[in-house]
Amino acid sequence: MKNKVLFVDDDETFLKIYLKVLGERFDVLTASSGEIALGVIEAEGPFCVVVSDMQMPGMDGVELLERLKSTAPDTVRIMLTGVSDQTVAANAVNQGEIFRFLAKPPKREMLIEAVEAGIRQHQLICAEQVLLERTLKGSVEALAHVLSLSDPQIFGRTERITELMKACACELDIDDHWELETSAMLSQIGCITLPHELIAKTISNRSLSQSEQAIYARFPAASAELISRIPRMESIANIIRHQLKRYDGGGLQSAELKGEQIPIGSRILKVLHDFVRLESNERTSVNTILQMAKSSSQYDPNVIAALTAIVKRENTGASAQVEVVDVSRLKVSMIIAQEIIHLKTGAVLVGNGQKVTDTLSKRLLNFAESKMIDVMIHVQRPPL
Repeated sequence: MKNKVLFVDDDETFLKIYLKVLGERFDVLTASSGEIALGVIEAEGPFCVVVSDMQMPGMDGVELLERLKSTAPDTVRIMLTGVSDQTVAANAVNQGEIFRFLAKPPKREMLIEAVEAGIRQHQLICAEQVLLERTLKGSVEALAHVLSLSDPQIFGRTERITELMKACACELDIDDHWELETSAMLSQIGCITLPHELIAKTISNRSLSQSEQAIYARFPAASAELISRIPRMESIANIIRHQLKRYDGGGLQSAELKGEQIPIGSRILKVLHDFVRLESNERTSVNTILQMAKSSSQYDPNVIAALTAIVKRENTGASAQVEVVDVSRLKVSMIIAQEIIHLKTGAVLVGNGQKVTDTLSKRLLNFAESKMIDVMIHVQRPPL
């Protein structure tokens, strides 16, 4: 498949020349104005390279390429101009972060070389992004694994929050699912800094003293601090930092933020954090969300409405049947349907609702062979 290149020029003669010179080497499209170019990019993109004339009526090349810097950041931008003023050229490069700047009309060899260099640059950008995504994914999975081993109950709660976050993102029509889901997955990681007795009280919904509440309220900042050490996770760390922030501005974090000023991910996490905590307090999920809806000052009403719709759908669907399987027959993505208890210490090793992973399956098999847990496990099959 040929690399896609877009040429933008108000002179139709030049567009025909570009198409003739480069049409055999690349998948070349043309546009006669900046406004038309934006439409072509939206309909036909993404493009490896956009080459634009600088001086055009209406939207000039500088404005077009500057817009592409935010709307199509991976596209390499090249400017063509007949202007000899170095100041004008320098401003165009600085504003649009131009990869190359060519005098118009460019020589055939120079134009081909510039476009080929732009395509190589685009390939490097894409390769870097793939590497970054894999690195981030590995880091997120490693942190989540640490939480699953350190406190199975908190990890089980995290999985429930993550599943609901995915559903809320769809219900609210939010595009950036990865950022929200990652925020949910790592939202509770700071709980590893809390005393086990305090975690046990919060899990069982027992009342906390004022000093205990203050200690518990520190875990979002601890979570954000851990995550902020990973490059390019700043926005996720910011979401997690404000996850207990009330919609009316109350709470211990960043008193100056309230309402729409609070990141949407934080507003969703606030609702989900309280919902999952209250849901386990022997009440139905429908009753839980209806009670929360009465506390209008605490929660974003749009998020409450979205979660209400999700919970109602959950309750109208057919519930999965619980079955008992030998620990050696556990499959990835099965859902633990009853807490798994250490037979000697009474500690909870795996919380109710936790999904089986390959690591967890092997861990439970080791415990069973050491006679530390029952060999028969209550599970639910994942939905088809």
